[in-house]
Amino acid sequence: VFFSSEADPSDGFWLELVGTLGLAVSGAALATLRPEQLRMLGKRSERAQAETTEDDAARPAVKRRSAHEGRTRRRTRSR
Repeated sequence: VFFSSEADPSDGFWLELVGTLGLAVSGAALATLRPEQLRMLGKRSERAQAETTEDDAARPAVKRRSAHEGRTRRRTRSR
């Protein structure tokens, strides 16, 4: 019964293959960095995090409404 069956890779397979290869290349590039370069990457991310916290502190606090606050519901009778 299964002698005539075939397996054809479709679009999902190729997308997953490209993603896997991209991840492997990124991992290999990260593995080849020297310790000084890794420290520089860490400082860059710490600096970016500090900048976002400073921006958040400079903004005034905004009260967030709930999803239904300020809306009234029409009450209708069913007949």
